[in-house]
Amino acid sequence: MGLYRAQMEAGLGPRLARDIRQGMKSGRFPPGNVRLLQHAIGGALVAAMRAKLAGELTSEADDEVAACVLRLLSVPPAESRRIAARPLPRIDEPTVRRRGQPPLQTISAHA
Repeated sequence: MGLYRAQMEAGLGPRLARDIRQGMKSGRFPPGNVRLLQHAIGGALVAAMRAKLAGELTSEADDEVAACVLRLLSVPPAESRRIAARPLPRIDEPTVRRRGQPPLQTISAHA
């Protein structure tokens, strides 16, 4: 529970809340309880990551998890699957870093 709480208070939680609010403001997502959605989505993501690390899920589950999250936000099933299957944008370097923290290091999955 401690790691989940730390993630929700640090990076994941505020970003989720921001994105959910932006989606609601734009009309993409219906109005709702941002805090509840933030925890429902955060919990689903953390659980999926733990299951992947434990070998219970493969990388093929990534699109399914993304589609499930979109359905939590009321995106229709077929559309959520299409969106989740899109390629991710390339990210060369983290753009957000807390003051005083060293740069994030890239960890290779093949190391």
